[in-house]
Amino acid sequence: MTDGRGVRLLTDLNNIFKRDPNIDEYDVLPVIEPKHNKSPLVVVDHKLGVELWCVSILYQHAYDRLFSWRDKNGGGKFIDPVEVGNLCRAVLLVNPECYTAWNIRKECVESCTLNIEDDLKLGRLILTKHPKSPETFIHRRWLLQRYINQCLIFLPTNQNSSSNNTLIPVQLNTNIQRLVTQEFAVCLHAAEHYPCNYHAWSHRIWLIQTAYNNSIQVLLTELQKTIIWFAQHVSDHSGFHYRQFLLTSLMNQSKTLLHKYHIDINDIITQEFDKTCDLIACFPGHEALWYHR
Repeated sequence: MTDGRGVRLLTDLNNIFKRDPNIDEYDVLPVIEPKHNKSPLVVVDHKLGVELWCVSILYQHAYDRLFSWRDKNGGGKFIDPVEVGNLCRAVLLVNPECYTAWNIRKECVESCTLNIEDDLKLGRLILTKHPKSPETFIHRRWLLQRYINQCLIFLPTNQNSSSNNTLIPVQLNTNIQRLVTQEFAVCLHAAEHYPCNYHAWSHRIWLIQTAYNNSIQVLLTELQKTIIWFAQHVSDHSGFHYRQFLLTSLMNQSKTLLHKYHIDINDIITQEFDKTCDLIACFPGHEALWYHR
């Protein structure tokens, strides 16, 4: 039997996102039982709060309806693609490790019933509550890779023949640049909200490798940009692993670094060593610093 409360909660949630499509953060409010005759979903300044008592009711209703549709898909009752997306959203806001819901959203993207940027926006919202969700980061990489692939162009290898074509990556266009910049911010926000967030820093590494092909200029910029962050998070092993990735990538391109940028990799390593020594002097008991040294 359908729980009428679940229907109302899902309707309220959908209406909230219609009224305010710019919701950028959400969390669960510690209210264990209903205390008033109002919706347990609250929005203030684009921040969504969901009272604790209703979370399981909302989730169970959305989950049961979504998987009932999934089991009958092809021969059962038709559900509008927008409703499918709404059900997935309700499920993933509570449980972002439900990979089946992510797979359904992948199918929606492939069938062009869901926009890639809208799906990235949902993932960004989910990470404000679940900053270490591996499934969310995996799905984001799938979306970004698909978007980047759409910006590859086919150029003939032989101008006299169009039968043989090769994929030539173009320079990052404005849209990709904007998305990647946003993604760096997402990684940093997740790392701020969950210490030693391996998934966030691994995602940032993937961005540099995939979107920038380990560009020396980007590596140098990242090395400089993250100095202050690591000085403020001296116990973050995953963060220092990211810094080690930057250094190793630069070492692998040391000849180009020297010839094109006139920078000696040994100078970079020495500077890193000196910075680490300074941090150890200030914070001698943090093992992440010693491992990095």
